[in-house]
Amino acid sequence: LKPENILVKNNHLKIIDLGSALTEEQELHKDYIQSRYYRSPDVVFKLKTTRKIDIWSYGCILYELTMKTPLVYAKSTRDLVIYFAHIMGYPSIDMDCYYDNSEFFVRHSKELVSFRTVKGKFLYPNDFKWQCDNIMLKQLVMGCCIKWNMDERLTASKLLEHPFFIEP
Repeated sequence: LKPENILVKNNHLKIIDLGSALTEEQELHKDYIQSRYYRSPDVVFKLKTTRKIDIWSYGCILYELTMKTPLVYAKSTRDLVIYFAHIMGYPSIDMDCYYDNSEFFVRHSKELVSFRTVKGKFLYPNDFKWQCDNIMLKQLVMGCCIKWNMDERLTASKLLEHPFFIEP
């Protein structure tokens, strides 16, 4: 998912460009899936992918539509990991899948206090500041979608039950 592949007409959403779409039974066999700004950690670290990668993308899209800037403004895969750490902190040590599959964290998690992106911007781990007053939106995006652990991301049907969508 990415904003340019979502159309709105007569109050209905339509997702277009399903070129990378998979059924539940299919396994990911492509090197490229998800546009960089909306790419989940599961894809970056080559973990088993599920429909939860779309929940990640959905959270990124909601943030971008609200804040008018991408949540993850990465210019490279290295930048993606820097932004992930900036927004969520390091993955917990019990999430060995991130440390086993990543030279990045193995090499840098202990000694680095901050990271510098390709553009030279410093992003400190776990120092992300939400710039919106809508607490429900923040809880929906950051509490339900943007998580290292894909099992902690809600399903699409559970997201629709969130108070953000229910309360006026």
